[in-house]
Amino acid sequence: MESSTFRGSIIAATGAAALFASSLASAQATQPSLEGVWRVTRHGVNCLSGQQVNSFPALMTFHKDGTLHDDAVGPGSTAAEGTAEHGLWQRQPGDHNYSFRILSYGWDPQTGAFEGSAEITGTLQLSTSNSFAYDASIKFIDPSGNVLVTLCGNATGTRFE
Repeated sequence: MESSTFRGSIIAATGAAALFASSLASAQATQPSLEGVWRVTRHGVNCLSGQQVNSFPALMTFHKDGTLHDDAVGPGSTAAEGTAEHGLWQRQPGDHNYSFRILSYGWDPQTGAFEGSAEITGTLQLSTSNSFAYDASIKFIDPSGNVLVTLCGNATGTRFE
């Protein structure tokens, strides 16, 4: 008798675990994802006042494996002056919070000499499954690795469907 009660308890526990795992997988599947292609409007921001200085478009692609690729040409620049931006992203604690870090290299348009790199570090929050906003810190670094200037920025994005 004890054996069948024990066996029944194991079957019930296994069923409950399967039901829990199924509902957890279902909840994760319905959770909005950052993965995909986004149309982004970036804004240069005065770090002290928070006032927007300029705006320009960008494209950002968040890959499932945590890599990030984007293209943007800021005011006064051309696409020939630098590489596309490459980086990493990850989910942070909280419902719709993410962080990212991206890198690009730049060249002098007149001489072709390597000028250094730009690193953007940001925190992003999905507003809906098809829109986000982020705040960022942008560092421009010379070829020797010295930070020349740190700027601030923010952006909004809408999913490309």
